Amino acid sequence: MASRGGKMVSGTDGNDFQHRERVAGQYSVSATNKARLKGLVGVHLLLGVVHLVRLLPSLLPLLGISLLLPLPHTPLPSPLEYAWLVSLPFTLLAMSACKRSKSGPLQVFQLVLLLACISTSLITLFILSPDTIQFLVTGSSKGQDTVLGYPYPALWSVFLLLCLVVHIAQMVVIRTLVQAWAPRHGKRL
Repeated sequence: MASRGGKMVSGTDGNDFQHRERVAGQYSVSATNKARLKGLVGVHLLLGVVHLVRLLPSLLPLLGISLLLPLPHTPLPSPLEYAWLVSLPFTLLAMSACKRSKSGPLQVFQLVLLLACISTSLITLFILSPDTIQFLVTGSSKGQDTVLGYPYPALWSVFLLLCLVVHIAQMVVIRTLVQAWAPRHGKRL
């Protein structure tokens, strides 16, 4: 190590820094993407809170609880929308796998994202698309449920598009982490 103004190590003039050890690329990629995944999982949990608020008025009667909630009226959710909630416990699995650098649980989380989040969001967007397109083209929301003065299909479609962006980003980061954690089988020269 060099010191400021101190004695220089004999046998070097300080220009051999290119031959010093460096952190391997996969470790820096791993550290960067672990931080990204933690942030994306946090956003996923916040999106989950919004989903729960949306589904709560229809979940409470299923549980036998009658409670008047101060929430705006929304149309009844399709059964597909409940599938999104399956992903919430798996976020804990993803955080644990991220902490321990285990690719197997992350691949399970990736599958859950694909089946419970991305596919259900795409199908719900497809179901809402006629009403959303009608609102975007004509500006009219006749016959559509409104939430806070906005047509529900357009509002929920924007939210689902945000969800899709977050989930696709999660998939990309998970794939990068799994590749970074894959064992290297090449001979070093």
